[in-house]
Amino acid sequence: MALLPPERAVSPALPVAAPPHARVAPVVPGCLGYNGLDRLNPPAQVRAGRFAVPGAAPVTVARGGRVDRGVDWALAPGGDRTWQLWLHSLEWLGGLVRAYERTGDRGALDLAAHVVRDWLAANRRPARFDARRREAIEEGTRFRLITMVCLRAHLAAGRLDGAIAEHAR
Repeated sequence: MALLPPERAVSPALPVAAPPHARVAPVVPGCLGYNGLDRLNPPAQVRAGRFAVPGAAPVTVARGGRVDRGVDWALAPGGDRTWQLWLHSLEWLGGLVRAYERTGDRGALDLAAHVVRDWLAANRRPARFDARRREAIEEGTRFRLITMVCLRAHLAAGRLDGAIAEHAR
């Protein structure tokens, strides 16, 4: 494997956050992306408490119609296990993270962190849930981990670090 010449090497000291006027999102080390759910769930839709998966109309997942009031993590329209898996993946928050990367909108980043905290609080002790929800929580772990790492690139939070460590086990 060829090494990059020193003038082309990426310095780890470079900031990963884009300036507020950036048009192109920076490459965030460790962020593997959101499997397209970031594009299906733009920030305005997420703020309105609506979540979409490929091939389906957005569904209201927020309590009181606003995601900052919490998410109903037990939802599974029509018993769709894949839908529930993608809800629990948290990849749909990627649009908020990308909005921050493009525009510097701190509110978008804070909302993504709020939803992650809501997920962590609501899904502790998964043994108390039905089999479908437990499966969605378990199967969504690797995707949630990736989403939390992407968020962590921009946000220092002890609780987030703890959640990342727990998901990595």
